[in-house]
Order: sequence, then structure tokens, then C-alpha cells
Amino acid sequence: MTPKFQMINSQGRYWKVIDQHVEHDGNKWGKQSYILSRDLQSSISFSYASNFSADKVPQFKFSQIITSDPNVDCFGAALLLDWGLAIIDCMKTTVVDGVPKLQNSFHYLDLTSGNITKIVNNPMYVPYTKVTQRKLIKFHDPHSGFQYLLRGYISNGVTKALEGNTYFEIFSITDPYNIQIMKVVDRTYLHIKRF
Repeated sequence: MTPKFQMINSQGRYWKVIDQHVEHDGNKWGKQSYILSRDLQSSISFSYASNFSADKVPQFKFSQIITSDPNVDCFGAALLLDWGLAIIDCMKTTVVDGVPKLQNSFHYLDLTSGNITKIVNNPMYVPYTKVTQRKLIKFHDPHSGFQYLLRGYISNGVTKALEGNTYFEIFSITDPYNIQIMKVVDRTYLHIKRF
């Protein structure tokens, strides 16, 4: 799989891959995959394939522009296939009195129509003025059957002065249209110097 995505990413003169993912089906690769990318005009697109094969370049079902705002960065996505949704993790930077202010948001994308159906802002618990890297993943608890989203801020991806103050968030997705923050876990809780 890696050589295939390297080949796709080699088109970097046209667009840059921000994130890519293939769902699992048990211990095998599943059929659903996505690529999140930024083009030369700073538009961020989400391309979805529902026919992934380990030996072929995916044929995308659709590609949707998430935003054309150059002040918005997106970092990753989670496929919520039971609900036919993808949630794209983004952040907008605005400058107030010369100081950057960051606002997180989840962009909801319908996997059937390919349309953005909702944008929901969510808080940032540390006043970072710059975020270049973070990760959003979906976690399924096999014991309870519940699904969660985990979003982590990584020390080398945030404002240098605050790189010792990173954390991850746990979101409940019992109702994907009303995602609730359950817990914020910082590096001190995990007894580590950097996250």
C-alpha cells in the first residue's frame, strides 16, 4: 500500500497529501479509504473511495472541497460508516490585535451525497498560537461496543513555548451529530515529559 500512496503523493506539484487512511475489516484491509489534500490554491479536498484494493490505485467515489479559506488547516478525518459520515478535523486562524487566535471545528461530510452537512466549532484547552500537526483517530471499544474519537496535540506540532503542555481529547460519538467531549488528558496524567 505504501508505494501506491507514495505514487499518488508524487503529484505534489499539483497537491499535497495531508492525511490518508484505509478502514480495517477485522485484521484485513477494508474497502473504504480517503485522502485529505491541499491544492496549489490552498483549497482542502476530501476524496473518498468505497472500493479500496491493496493492489490498485483507488477509484474515488467523489472528491469534495472542504474549504478554500487559506486561513483554515485540516489535519485528518474519521469515517463513521454506520452513519454514512466523515468528520474532518479543521482549525481556523484569525489575527486579533496582532495575536493569532485558533478555532477548532469538525466538518461533517455525507458519504452518500458528498456534501458538507454541518460545521461544529469545539474548544481548544491550551492557548496555542500555532498548530502544524495533530491527529484524529476513531476508536471502537470491543467490550462496550461504543465508538470514540481521540484527538491528540503533539509537542513538535504546537507553539514552541507551549510544547510541554500538550494533551489529547476523548469524544463520545454515541450521537455523531452531537459529539461530546468526555475527557481531556494531558501529558502529566500519563507521567511523560512530552506528548
